[in-house]
Amino acid sequence: MTIKTGTARARIVWKIQIGSIQSRNTMIVQGGHLFLGTCGKRWNQRDKDDGVYCIDVKSGEVVWFTPTLSDVNEIVVVGRQIIAPTDSGDVFVIDSANGEIAEIYRADSPVFGEPLTFQAVGAWKAFFASHLGTFYYVESGSSILHTLGERGGGFRAGLMPIGSDGFVAVAENGDVLKGSLQTGKLLTHPIALAPDGEFAGGTSISSRPLVIGDKAYIGFARCTYDRNPAVFCVDLREESVVWAASNSDEKESFGNCRTTPVMVANKLVVASAYTDRLAFLSPDTGELIGGVKLGLNVFQQWSSPVQISPHHVAIGRVDGVCSIVDVVNEELVSSISLATPETERLGRVNLGKEYQEHNYGLYPGEPAPVGGICGTPSVSGSSLFVGTTAGTLARIDFSLAH
Repeated sequence: MTIKTGTARARIVWKIQIGSIQSRNTMIVQGGHLFLGTCGKRWNQRDKDDGVYCIDVKSGEVVWFTPTLSDVNEIVVVGRQIIAPTDSGDVFVIDSANGEIAEIYRADSPVFGEPLTFQAVGAWKAFFASHLGTFYYVESGSSILHTLGERGGGFRAGLMPIGSDGFVAVAENGDVLKGSLQTGKLLTHPIALAPDGEFAGGTSISSRPLVIGDKAYIGFARCTYDRNPAVFCVDLREESVVWAASNSDEKESFGNCRTTPVMVANKLVVASAYTDRLAFLSPDTGELIGGVKLGLNVFQQWSSPVQISPHHVAIGRVDGVCSIVDVVNEELVSSISLATPETERLGRVNLGKEYQEHNYGLYPGEPAPVGGICGTPSVSGSSLFVGTTAGTLARIDFSLAH
């Protein structure tokens, strides 16, 4: 279904059914192929449909599928290989041409975040942190998993590069760490802590920051909703908090921000839970300066906004709708639904029982399995690739007015 609400059009080119696509299932388009991991038939449980797919972007046909027997998380492509971390702690290295497994490394706990890679001629290194806080690195052509050290706090987000060998890491306890990666050494120190909301209580960070120059823009979670968006800015050079987002409109409220912001037309575009809109913040002050209503208020928001043009972003929501927003003119310009009768039925179920039956308490803080779009769409040219928790993967072609 296409709903044309403005100056853009979108249409579904193809749809296929694969495994469930949750918030950590990233998609990468390269060389006419779409690479992505899935959570199989049963989210947060091992099953034979967990694995990595290669999809032909033109036809939607599956080129190959490599089972992992554990939910796949944020993948990365380096050279001709795919590095795929999983909930079991197994980190797969897979040949992108044929799906053959080159190596399997075994970390001490789940690895959720995208590995940070450095590539030289014919070789690469990949660094990642486990959920328990052990930092590792691996090298192409080697079966050795090197341990760099341990840091407390719990890690779900991938490491973000700064400089030639530096990184930023964010922890579930709200810490922001700055460090250096050197072979055999891990040098880190805390530089900031996510701010408390109006109701105080603990804070947590589970999504990658947006790093631009010396600034890191970070979404976080707190104990409940708040008048101010759950975003703050850290100066990486000065190692201090520049601002916490503010909102002068007392009628507005925002929930947790477990997504990564994007910068478009000098506006920081933020997707939060407990709201019906995308919020626009000033990157200089963090003040709420605008926004666009997307639909009904939703309790969860896991998909991050993705820039698709100098003026536009696409955003998926748990109601199964993918929308295109003109950030400059602050207008919703097109929406298209991937919801099915089954996902709509499940969306009306009391989430308490449904969530408990599917989640089994393994990894709290992740999305309930009855949602629509929890993964972040991927863009290539004028095509969006969008997946749902029900296992629908679609190519959506769009056109924008100029």
